[in-house]
Amino acid sequence: MLITNFAAGELSENLFGRTDLPQYYAGVSRLENFDVIPTGGIERRAGTERLLALPEAGRLIPFTVDRLNHFLLYLMPGKIAVIKNGIIQQTIENSAALPLYASLPEIREVQYAQNFDTMILAHEHYKPLMAKYHNNTIYISPLTIRYDVEIKAAGDIDTSPFFELDETYKDANYLKSPGNYPRAVTFFNGRLVFAGTKNDPQRVFASRVNDYTNFTTYKKFLTEKREYVIIRGTINENTDTITFSNKETPLSFTRDLASYIAETTFYPPDTRILEMYADTIRLSKLSIIRPPMNGQEKNELEEWKNNADSWWNNPETKETAFRIGRPWKEYNGNNTMYDYLFRMYPGINKVKVMAGDITREYSITKEMAEYLRNASTAPPLYRYYLEEYFKPKLDGIADELIRGAYFGQAGDAQEYYDALYSLYLNAFSFTEYHVRDKYFYGWPLEIYHDVKEYFSQGNDVYIPFYTSEILVDRHPTPDDGFTFEIASDMSDAIRWLVLNKGIIIGTETAEWIIPPGVTAANVYAALNSQYGSDTIQGTVINDAACFFQTGKKALVEYYIPQQDNNFRANNMALLSPAMLGESPALEFDFIRAPYSKLFITREDGAAVTLLYERSTGTFA
Repeated sequence: MLITNFAAGELSENLFGRTDLPQYYAGVSRLENFDVIPTGGIERRAGTERLLALPEAGRLIPFTVDRLNHFLLYLMPGKIAVIKNGIIQQTIENSAALPLYASLPEIREVQYAQNFDTMILAHEHYKPLMAKYHNNTIYISPLTIRYDVEIKAAGDIDTSPFFELDETYKDANYLKSPGNYPRAVTFFNGRLVFAGTKNDPQRVFASRVNDYTNFTTYKKFLTEKREYVIIRGTINENTDTITFSNKETPLSFTRDLASYIAETTFYPPDTRILEMYADTIRLSKLSIIRPPMNGQEKNELEEWKNNADSWWNNPETKETAFRIGRPWKEYNGNNTMYDYLFRMYPGINKVKVMAGDITREYSITKEMAEYLRNASTAPPLYRYYLEEYFKPKLDGIADELIRGAYFGQAGDAQEYYDALYSLYLNAFSFTEYHVRDKYFYGWPLEIYHDVKEYFSQGNDVYIPFYTSEILVDRHPTPDDGFTFEIASDMSDAIRWLVLNKGIIIGTETAEWIIPPGVTAANVYAALNSQYGSDTIQGTVINDAACFFQTGKKALVEYYIPQQDNNFRANNMALLSPAMLGESPALEFDFIRAPYSKLFITREDGAAVTLLYERSTGTFA
């Protein structure tokens, strides 16, 4: 019988005589040093070229940055060689700062994942290593693991220290100590994902988005809740007492008196109540009442207010720069020069942001508004104005920019300009006024009232006191890291991780799926099947994940058929047990050109190949 189709490849002896199977007419009993091609024919196996004599036994791991930069990491006991174009570029030795794998069995267990110019190597007995490509060189170093939560606060709350250790991580010391190093690794939606330690074999760890070293699982925010008591009383110059006229005042103080702080220009900052007796309140600091303005000063203030109102109500034309900044001196008697925080000109789609000596140009996007929130990073010379006057306004205007509908399409500079200009006129019209040794900043009407209050005698005035409580809010946001244990009913150690749409988690007895939409605010994993895996790391080939079951003799193809969204499995070595029956697999890799083919190295030293074309149903 003439057979011209070999698309089933080498078949098991148990199938001899099985003429009822279609594979019988497309297979052979022995196929050595030939390659099956997808159309069903065979061709002589291509030869190989000796590129390099390796110094000792080890393991090769490919590191492909792009089409022009291909590297091989050659792992040997206590050493890693970096190879390019058949030449060893460098050899990195074991050291206290860089502990490397000590034996061949450990090297076989190393798992790796690559994302463009970064590769992470993982082994449960060693700190994770990072291989980084830069300037045609591969740099290898221990991966720095961080889980320090940034403490953010609104207003004037003291946030020192600025960081604290993540409560989820600090006690268990995950990822940073013996027994807590991960054995499996992959990249997922801008995150670095580890899994499976000796102490927690079923735990998964995901970093923050676009920050592979930071595994913080939540953010911490501090906000201040204030309660006010306003009293009416009489203040005299350079005294520490207030005589109040409202007999109900004592009943208004509901907390410890020492916790109340005066919020008025009549007293220095952080002036507190010491005691209360009869109709008198004694304070911790002396009053700073200024003598009232004389007639000339009052006339100058009224004249200035009228001029300022006229100027602000007849604003600059739209040909002038849109400006936000600290006014620092008068120009031509009626205009103001600005030390810009940012400025924009109509007809363009860029803004120039300036703070002290720092200058940046930004596209007019949400990111520009976010930059305003960080304006307090200016040099100390400007910090007072930024924090005391501008930053609260910048926070408000940044919120408006972020929420505004005018950020829908990029490049429409005039639309951006109109919206920003309107915000500027309505919400950020700043000027200054100088009298005696005091400068006032703000809106004209605001300055007018502040000046009159500042230079009042203090007789029969209203004085607010407040007490505050710091509220702590700690919660995950979608971009934070996360960690969880897969909810198995048995001890089922994680063997490997691969990315195929979502993350596939291979364990000793099962396969779990983390969907692609998972975030720190929505952590989810589901048991999908129970085939189980050996220690060889699985890999994605085309649109399927391939892995070896326990014993390393069954090669499983794990894929999603087009008709549904559930993974299926297929044992690609089932009809050809001789491929792995004589010896289990040691490691494997694949090529895609000229067609997909797996190369498997067996423990007995033999190499076997498998033509892998699922689109035509070819596993030969």
